[in-house]
Amino acid sequence: MQLSLREIVLGSLAAACIIILGAHLYGARSTIADLRREIDGPVTGYKVRLTTCQANEATFRVAIDQQNKSFMALKTDSATRLAAAEQQVSAAHAAARAERTKFDRIMAAPPQGKTLLERYEDVDRRLLETLP
Repeated sequence: MQLSLREIVLGSLAAACIIILGAHLYGARSTIADLRREIDGPVTGYKVRLTTCQANEATFRVAIDQQNKSFMALKTDSATRLAAAEQQVSAAHAAARAERTKFDRIMAAPPQGKTLLERYEDVDRRLLETLP
């Protein structure tokens, strides 16, 4: 049986295609193995890294929730303290205005007396009258 040139060329092309396909298949298997190592690697595989990231995310969420609760508690406490401080400041201003009014009344009339001592005693008496 003698092969024609056409059959020889077709056979050669088929063999070349099989060799190329085999090389690609070997390369694909190698690539698949490399990808599996990247996915399933015990230390740096994507699955391990994903699990680590998920654990870190859970820890992060717990910490953020705790921080938010602490922040809200601090905000509430600060608002309460600020309101109390504002009331104290208002009360202090009212007391200062009342004392200023008393002082202005005391100082409205000039001190009475001929001597310095009498004038001093007059101012002292006026001040004592304002005390409870």
